[in-house]
Amino acid sequence: MLKNTSSFTIITVIVAITLLLSTLYVSTSQTGAPALQNRTAKTRARIGIYQTRAVALAWVRSETQTAKFKELQEQNRLAIENGDIDLQNKLKQKIDKLRMQTFGTAPVDNIVEKISPEIPNIIQHEGVDALVSEVFYHSRDIELVDVTGALIEAYNPTDKTRELIASLLKKQPLTEEQIAAAKKQ
Repeated sequence: MLKNTSSFTIITVIVAITLLLSTLYVSTSQTGAPALQNRTAKTRARIGIYQTRAVALAWVRSETQTAKFKELQEQNRLAIENGDIDLQNKLKQKIDKLRMQTFGTAPVDNIVEKISPEIPNIIQHEGVDALVSEVFYHSRDIELVDVTGALIEAYNPTDKTRELIASLLKKQPLTEEQIAAAKKQ
């Protein structure tokens, strides 16, 4: 499951840079001016980065998701009661994916997608040109801006959720094996 995370992240960075360059090209060709206002050739591009585990935990503890999780628990209870192994397996896969997103390093695109209408406002407010979850390398012409807090706020977290996120981020992400071992306990 995590074997593809590095290549996924590299692809995400490439896509973000491609989008940034295409935005500059399209805007320049249509208006004769750069798309990024008040930018000079020596100004650094700003890329918003975020902590995937923090975003996952904010979403899991959001009011909407908490209600859906209770529904999943009820579905699981009924599946066990009715002996529906297929449904039990599907629910287990959803839960396992969520554990990897919250405690490991699995991508959270499906979670960020939930707040997609707010992304343009976050990008504008934070003054960034693109959002990525991880950057392995960047030139001096790129400025990385942590936008984790802005993304978290889009899920309307409680103070308790903010505390849990702060605690979570003090720890290293767990490996797939560590997560599997923890759920057996």
